[in-house]
Amino acid sequence: MSILYVINRIITCCLGARIALSLGTTTTATMVVKPPATRYDPNIMGSTLPGKQPSQPFYEGTTLHVRSYDSINNDDRPVIRGDARFYLDLARRSGGEVLEVGVGTGRVALQLVDTGLQVTGLDASAAMLAIAAEKAATRSLSDQLHLKLADMRSFDLPEHRFGLVIVPFRAFQVLLNPEDQLAALTSFHRHLKPGGILSLHLFDPDLRFLLPGSKGPVERQDGVDRQTGRRVEGVRERDQIDHVMQVRRDFWR
Repeated sequence: MSILYVINRIITCCLGARIALSLGTTTTATMVVKPPATRYDPNIMGSTLPGKQPSQPFYEGTTLHVRSYDSINNDDRPVIRGDARFYLDLARRSGGEVLEVGVGTGRVALQLVDTGLQVTGLDASAAMLAIAAEKAATRSLSDQLHLKLADMRSFDLPEHRFGLVIVPFRAFQVLLNPEDQLAALTSFHRHLKPGGILSLHLFDPDLRFLLPGSKGPVERQDGVDRQTGRRVEGVRERDQIDHVMQVRRDFWR
């Protein structure tokens, strides 16, 4: 597996004989893929009151986080602004159908199918997939967007291979250990056509967020509940820092 590291914080992995994208200053590396060693942990992301364990993962069920997700994470948010155009350009280069892992409520996928592409979207949240399906039906795009409930580390779409696999908005970084990450990469590889393209969006980790008393990358978020139309405010209440593993968990209410 050849990996292309790109300075604009989007990593494009090309599995096969070709590197299909070159942006900025790049280096190459080799990764050995091995079988998974761990199982899916639904509590990777959660929300809670101070001093308590997460009461419910962010993406499990029709939580306020899920119901206000689209209004918070829209295309105007700087970290994802313009990403759908980037993936559309890759799709046109690769040809054929697109697989989006971590499709969520369909923000990227629906923009791709709007151009006539066929997209298969995977997500571990049934609630978010339901919203994506509703949006596709409203826009008469259900025939072009195929949604699947699945774990990115172990999914299997028999006899289905894609020219492009995308994992937008840092979804790959929900996996916190090398075993899970390599298991997911194995699944992506298995579903790519020869010479296909894998594109991952990652954030650039900043070790200052692991310092005692440091603020989080985001302290509050404002959105709208799609069911009631009421304003939703998310506030970061505390953090949990693992300095050995270099993992920070922020807890919200």
